[in-house]
Amino acid sequence: MAVSAPVRQPARSKPAMRRPLFLIGIGMALVAFLLVVVLGSVIASRATAGTTQVSVVVASHDIAQRQVIGAADLATTHLPATAVPPGAILHTSDATGRVAQVHVLAGQPVTTNLVAKAGAGAPAYLPIPAGWVAYTLPASELQAVGGYIAAGDVIDIQATVTETAFTPSAANPRQLTRTVYPGVRVIEVGSAAAKVGQAQAVATSLTALVTPCDAPYLTWLITAGTLRYTLRSWKDYGPAPEGPDPSCPVGSTPGPVGPAEVNGKFGFTKA
Repeated sequence: MAVSAPVRQPARSKPAMRRPLFLIGIGMALVAFLLVVVLGSVIASRATAGTTQVSVVVASHDIAQRQVIGAADLATTHLPATAVPPGAILHTSDATGRVAQVHVLAGQPVTTNLVAKAGAGAPAYLPIPAGWVAYTLPASELQAVGGYIAAGDVIDIQATVTETAFTPSAANPRQLTRTVYPGVRVIEVGSAAAKVGQAQAVATSLTALVTPCDAPYLTWLITAGTLRYTLRSWKDYGPAPEGPDPSCPVGSTPGPVGPAEVNGKFGFTKA
């Protein structure tokens, strides 16, 4: 009689073999979680940096190469932090009075490599529009607002002349003062070296834009009287001249200027 062999039971998996696989799975899940957290933080920080706005200085209009930059040539705008170019100038005062080393386009951010101190980079030329001339005015601390007039500023010119310059026979002659030229744009300032303990040098001359027709009148006023200047707020500057003044077309030749012409033009003796 045949005897059947006993049926073998399948071997049971040992718990000790499952534990390493379980731990490896937990470790991989933890690493994946950490990677997601780190990647999310990086993306969030970049997004935040991209939305942060920074105020930078830009050219308010085209600035020619070698032009002395004035306050009216500059403006400020806001750019995302990631779009701010290296060396961007953040305050207009840091660029005022500098010389443009290249042609700067309107709206272009002004950076430190585009400008230089006067005399340190390319030589500057005086930005004189067609139909205008540069005229040098005498200046001192009292005349020129304590030395605070800078290139690009706009001033009003006052002249004081003794009445006898117009009426030699006047009894008890008066000192007559008129604002003779309002809204004159300064394009260069001549400064003496600052003295020890002095915060800034005081201007010894102002070079301004005038028409060829006005230059002889200024020469007469400087010779016969004295000049003083008032400095306008930069908000009242207005646009710089870009072409000839209608009152003095290109090619105009001014005639002789004397007391009668000056009094007739500015009305010193009028009540």
